[in-house]
Amino acid sequence: MVSSLKKKECQLCDTLIICKKCILKRPFLKCLFHANNVYFPLRIHWICYAILKKRSQMESSRIRIDSVNLSSILSNDEFKSIPIKKFLKGNLAYDNKSLVLYVFKSGKAKAIIYENDEEFILYYLIKDNIIIPEESCVIEFVEESEVYLIDAEKFSHFFRNEKFSTAVISSLKQRAVMERRIIKNLVFKSCKNKLASFLLEVAAAQNNNDIENNPCITLNLSVKELSAFIGSKRQTTSTIFNEFLKKKILEKQDSTRYIIKNLPKLKECTIVSS
Repeated sequence: MVSSLKKKECQLCDTLIICKKCILKRPFLKCLFHANNVYFPLRIHWICYAILKKRSQMESSRIRIDSVNLSSILSNDEFKSIPIKKFLKGNLAYDNKSLVLYVFKSGKAKAIIYENDEEFILYYLIKDNIIIPEESCVIEFVEESEVYLIDAEKFSHFFRNEKFSTAVISSLKQRAVMERRIIKNLVFKSCKNKLASFLLEVAAAQNNNDIENNPCITLNLSVKELSAFIGSKRQTTSTIFNEFLKKKILEKQDSTRYIIKNLPKLKECTIVSS
């Protein structure tokens, strides 16, 4: 039976893509190794793996930004030559006047701006995320983390690797676009506009842009963190979020999960009043 099935190979190598449970070849784009070396038990069908993989490649949002897997781009020797720095929960990283790429190996941090004792969160940083510390932005580690430090001068030869330079430029471009969108929201939108826009952004990212059929979103954020994300006062953010729940625009499932029940109304809340 297996031999009669159409042969399907990984786009990046000659590995046959086979469901380990039902022994059927399935039309997926990458083999297990080239899909970030993620291992799933044999009892899981490749269709399940494909679904999980699709979710992991979702559009970036400020609570989960784009990432780059260095181990799939650099050689083993290059990869092992990169110094790793450990950070404890609560540690801060600032601009040290050198051009250094921070690439997260593990852990979690937030990129923040402080002004007049107020905190504004640009985005969270997790495994494989890239950032270049600079004067106006502080990196605060929210859990124990390990970070690859790539000095642009010392490792200038990395940038002759087309895949590496493309990944870095793409990541930084995406971050610039995100930050311009943040500025636009801060300047022109009310708290309600900003909160609705933020929820739609998260929904699109977590549901692979399919938000038409009551999408579910996960918000593992306190009211303080949520207000810091959108740049509004905590009390105002809490009041408007509860208003969305009361008006059945959102429906709470548990402590972190919500369903968008009235998408047209939420989109309407993003419109700036003239």
